[in-house]
Amino acid sequence: WIAIDNPDRDRNPVTRLVLDRVDARPGMIIADIGAGGGYFAARFSPLVGPTGRVLAVDADPRMVRKVAYERGVRGLQNIIPIGVIYGNLGLAPASVGVITFIEVGALLSWEPARNREYLHQVAGALRSGGRLLVVNDSSERRASSGGTAGCRILPLEALIDAAAPEFTALHREEILLPSGWHGYAALFQKR
Repeated sequence: WIAIDNPDRDRNPVTRLVLDRVDARPGMIIADIGAGGGYFAARFSPLVGPTGRVLAVDADPRMVRKVAYERGVRGLQNIIPIGVIYGNLGLAPASVGVITFIEVGALLSWEPARNREYLHQVAGALRSGGRLLVVNDSSERRASSGGTAGCRILPLEALIDAAAPEFTALHREEILLPSGWHGYAALFQKR
């Protein structure tokens, strides 16, 4: 799933949804939080063009190295791999137009204070009118980060409530794929 070349993921309707909601354009700066191996960063790169930037942010040093490698071999010089520690987005104030959290398990039901801190960091990093896209699995399976037995991905309504102090919800949708994957997408704009 971390491969940049992934025909199954290319055909997945969630990929099209992400690309449509991000609405990347030349010159934009997009931060892909939890970028993993760089799948979405590689898709955003040609859309933002040589004057734009894609910040591929991840707390796993192996993924940061993979993105750096892919950047070099694919000539995607507008992708900037950024290694961070868990809990810190590593983004400069008012530096980004769009931030994505695509199935990263960062916003969790058992961490309301951390969720508020993440959302506060996102709001601080976004330029005026900037947007946040969150796409998550909303099944009952446990989130992979943290290892806590009660750890669950933040449900859609709880995410909207947590974001309300700093964001306006522009779009939200439940997603059910024929494969059985059940999730949601939520698009916010910084107030």
